[in-house]
Amino acid sequence: MSEDTVILPSVAAKPPRVPLVPVLGIVALAASAAALVLYLQLADQKAAAASANAAHSESSARLALAERKVRTLEQELAARQAELDSMVKATLPVDVSFRVGEPGTGFIAHFENRSLSALKLIVQPRRPQTGEYGRFELDVEPQSSGDFAEKQGWAFRSGDTIAVSAGDFRSLSLQVP
Repeated sequence: MSEDTVILPSVAAKPPRVPLVPVLGIVALAASAAALVLYLQLADQKAAAASANAAHSESSARLALAERKVRTLEQELAARQAELDSMVKATLPVDVSFRVGEPGTGFIAHFENRSLSALKLIVQPRRPQTGEYGRFELDVEPQSSGDFAEKQGWAFRSGDTIAVSAGDFRSLSLQVP
């Protein structure tokens, strides 16, 4: 064997070195570009949100104005309808009077029908002091009368109000003495 051959131990081959500074520069540039894109998107979203808020505020203001106009028009319509009804409808041909009932039962309302036809009266008493109210029907024959008191569903007291209506006649409104 010849002695001029030398065997060296095997050494792992080192991967080629990538220069660190240029790679970090490229990564920083890419991160900056991504941050700029995100910043621009955020600015666009903020502008869109501000625009939507302004549009919402304007719409809310227009809606409130429209609602006020509707309420005003509804009130005007109700007033004109009441005026028209009072001009067109005939007076209810009924006389209403009150007399004292049995002790503790309040007043009795007496309804005198002066017409030549039977009337179905809608009697709507209200007690303003307590807010109580009712709605009752009372049939009264032609040229006849009918009474309404506690037995029929309402004990009238002094200060109560009563609205009486029937068919196409104008309503009566009175107060118990």
